[in-house]
Order: sequence, then C-alpha cells, then structure tokens
Amino acid sequence: MLIHFYIFWQLIALISFVVFYYRKDIFWGGTSLILSGLIAVASYGIRIPVYVYNATVTQYVIQQKVYSYPYLAGINIGLFSITMMYLIYIIVTEYKNPIVGPEVK
Repeated sequence: MLIHFYIFWQLIALISFVVFYYRKDIFWGGTSLILSGLIAVASYGIRIPVYVYNATVTQYVIQQKVYSYPYLAGINIGLFSITMMYLIYIIVTEYKNPIVGPEVK
C-alpha cells in the first residue's frame, strides 16, 4: 500500500515534467523539481513504527518496519537532474533580462 503512494506522486512528477517540456512554463518545472527531489529523499529509507506484543515482558513494544525503494530513489534523482538542467536552460534562454548587459552572440 505504501508503494502506491509513492507511485502516485511519481506519476504527478512525470506528468508535470512532460507539461513543463512542452509548455516551457517555470511553474511546472518547479513542481517537477520539488516533487522528484522529495520522492528521491523520502523513498530510499522509510521507517514505520509497529506495535508488537512481547511475551517476555507481557506488553506491547514499538518496533520499526523498514522499507526501501532504491530504484524509485534513483529514477527520481535522474528526473531531478534532468529537470534542473532543463529549467536552467529555459531560464537562461527564454527569460532574458535585457537590462543586465549587451546580448552575447
């Protein structure tokens, strides 16, 4: 069930990257950049506390269940870097500021 949550946000990040690629809008590039960065960091090591009955001490104790999705983290690191490079390219080429100085040809 937990992987479905990450796949949902992965699809949102991919769709926002495709929209950013075709429309060249900074909002969609930023959305893809933030989502892919968050998923890359959060999906590598996930710890969920679970209560388990311990018969030795006759009480419930908290244990950590650890899930790891390294391929999802790797895919998102790649998406993050591609989005970052393309976002910088779009900012430099599309949103020029003529006040800064003469245009270099």
